[in-house]
Amino acid sequence: MTTLQINNNATFISTVTVRESDKYTKDVYVKFERHDIPEEIRGCNEMFISPDELETLGNFLVGQAEIIRSQQEKQKLSALGLERL
Repeated sequence: MTTLQINNNATFISTVTVRESDKYTKDVYVKFERHDIPEEIRGCNEMFISPDELETLGNFLVGQAEIIRSQQEKQKLSALGLERL
């Protein structure tokens, strides 16, 4: 089992856990959690997907991060009056 912990800020921590589901289905168990540190309130989503679907999900997330980052940069430049032509 592998867990990625993302320290969002002083109040929130997000974790993503990935492991093989079981030896029969060969699926992947994926769990997303959001922890509210002072009160330990959690949001949790779990899914079972194939390794190929996990790879597709990862590629999708990377692509979306690049698109959103680019849009935010354009918005920042526009707000400063420095729009790129």
